[in-house]
Amino acid sequence: AAAAARVVALFAAASASPRSPARLAPGCLLVARPDQFDHHVHRAVVVVTQHGETAKSVTDATGSDATTMSETRGVAVNSETPFTMGEMAAGMGCFADNPVFRGGDGGADTVTVLHCRPALPGAVPVGAHGLAVGGLRAAQEAVGRGEASADDFKFLFKQWVWGAGELEQQIQERVWWLLPPPPPRARAGAGAGAGA
Repeated sequence: AAAAARVVALFAAASASPRSPARLAPGCLLVARPDQFDHHVHRAVVVVTQHGETAKSVTDATGSDATTMSETRGVAVNSETPFTMGEMAAGMGCFADNPVFRGGDGGADTVTVLHCRPALPGAVPVGAHGLAVGGLRAAQEAVGRGEASADDFKFLFKQWVWGAGELEQQIQERVWWLLPPPPPRARAGAGAGAGA
């Protein structure tokens, strides 16, 4: 719960109102409006991790063509399950007691690690505001050296996946409030305890 509060605090510092204008991009936050009662959407807080065109390769009888498919992905950060990482996967070491959160209802049956340490080897920045995903082995090593806390890392099973234009339509239909990523100064202040 404390880790979820730190992630949400990063974004709360960036906006005084959920109606603040924002552009859909990695690092933005989606907050389900309170009148949404679908059990997947109800009270969800989602960090957008990917938005835009993803290259796909299609091969036919004449050879190989490059095509693109636009999609948006994100992970819900506030839906804790009763499971820990140690119960879900072997060899988690320092992360064995970390709770697993339900990141969404789509995508492959994989776990995403979300954190505020984009410089870790193997980590992929989420936007330009200090969030990142991945870098699990480097994260374990950093915790082992005492350079990070296991609580700095959030583990999310599955994710949200929207096809081209689907999320934009849901935002227009007022399913979600869209908040901008926090400015770096707000992120550093709100996330200092999270290893930002």
